[in-house]
Amino acid sequence: SADRLAPNPATARRRVSLIYVALSVALGVGYFITGLGTHDSVVHAMTTISTGGFSTQADSFVGFDTGPRVIATIGMIIGGSSFFVIWWIFRGRVTPVWRSTELRLYLGLLVAGSTLLAVGGEGLSLGEAIFTTTSALSTTGFAIGDWTVLDDSVLMVLLVLIGTGSMSASAGGGLRVVRAWMLVGFASRELRRQLDP
Repeated sequence: SADRLAPNPATARRRVSLIYVALSVALGVGYFITGLGTHDSVVHAMTTISTGGFSTQADSFVGFDTGPRVIATIGMIIGGSSFFVIWWIFRGRVTPVWRSTELRLYLGLLVAGSTLLAVGGEGLSLGEAIFTTTSALSTTGFAIGDWTVLDDSVLMVLLVLIGTGSMSASAGGGLRVVRAWMLVGFASRELRRQLDP
């Protein structure tokens, strides 16, 4: 029972709330240490882990230094991860974490998207590409620049990432990684059947 996130609804609510509060506090401390004021740290911590994407600044993270951007990137990756995966990590259970196909797909999309943005996005550094990819895939929506000036191929990658979204049982939105994977598998099987019945 202690290793299961949701043995019953009441326990599930309590444990998810504990995870949310613990991660919000950790991110708030991280934001504060990297130079954000108390108010900015609290607001950004709560909207990073919940993937809400609200900012105290009109231009989101454009005016922030590297430190808060790194904290936000880590927070968005966690926010887009399944609560089950986070619970397993909290409990020190590494085996089910590495067996999670959806987690491997999620991390693979982060790496692939960041690489494509770093290569195709003129003027984007690797850190900016990782931040933007993470923001799109977790559906948080934080920005460090104007997405509309990016190349069409980069915008296409971002559109696919936003549509795919985060892991199931996470705070993020979108179709969800596992559903997108199943949809691609179903579509490719149907295409093969049409071409070679």
